[in-house]
Amino acid sequence: MNKIFADICVIGGGSGGLSVASAASQLGINVVLLEGNKMGGDCLNYGCIPSKSLIAASKSAHALTKGEPFGVKSVYPEVDFSKVKAHISNVIKKIEPHDSVERFEKLGVKVIRHYGKFISKNEVMAGDTLIKARKFVISTGSQPLIPKINGLKNIEYYTNENIFDLKKLKEKEIPFLRRKIGIVFQDFKLLSDRTVFENLEFVLKATGWKDKTAMKDKITEVLEKVGIQNKYYKRPHELSGGEQQRVAIARALLNDPELILADEPTGNLDPKTSLEVMELLNQIHQSGKTILMATHDYQLIVKFKQKTIKCEGGQLFEVAQQVIV
Repeated sequence: MNKIFADICVIGGGSGGLSVASAASQLGINVVLLEGNKMGGDCLNYGCIPSKSLIAASKSAHALTKGEPFGVKSVYPEVDFSKVKAHISNVIKKIEPHDSVERFEKLGVKVIRHYGKFISKNEVMAGDTLIKARKFVISTGSQPLIPKINGLKNIEYYTNENIFDLKKLKEKEIPFLRRKIGIVFQDFKLLSDRTVFENLEFVLKATGWKDKTAMKDKITEVLEKVGIQNKYYKRPHELSGGEQQRVAIARALLNDPELILADEPTGNLDPKTSLEVMELLNQIHQSGKTILMATHDYQLIVKFKQKTIKCEGGQLFEVAQQVIV
């Protein structure tokens, strides 16, 4: 067994851990870095870099459809998904050296390519090496929790760790894929340069709608459902947080999805507005829609009694709601 003493032991070679290790080593501090998976962590391999590379490709394709105001004929782009995937891989490869073991060892960081396990408050085992340090920085990031769904192991499914490995996607399948699920984000994700109507129209066009009258009728319908039909001409910055979230909910309803995923939909809202949004989601649920909502707000869980699943210690389990008389 090898033994190492360090001033700082950083556990996790993602963006946070690498930033700490780099800064500390350049100040002359003795640093040990532990990483049992890919250097660069989620940001480089599964998150920020690949997703922003995909967004850049999407913006490039979208720009081709917006040339008319400049006297340039707009065209509908032909997307080769395998080449988009190659573009994403190339961007990652260009950045990899910056997050590599070689670079950090040149900075004076001792890099150990194993996961760490605490054996005392100031000792960690990593492979066959015992690290004793004055301070520990835990920057382990996250990984997808696979739900225990019968039959899931028998089919192909994607998480953030393998979705960018997808190399082929038939264009004719995209609209149908998009229609099955509606998503409500914590921070709304509205297009700031478009009105409420144009935000919803954009989604309908992206999911294959062609008839302008049908699109207008559908937009009017969902805006009436969320009680914001008189704001159709406003841009996001002209709306309150609650109004923006209502627009986001209307967007999720456009294609009558089988499932609505609501990721902390009240996270950016004040308590009063949070209750209003929850009442709206509850009404939608009672109309027959399935809603899967993530929240840390225990008061909402108590007030709106529905099936509750808790994630703790890497496990999912159902929480029984108690009725107090």
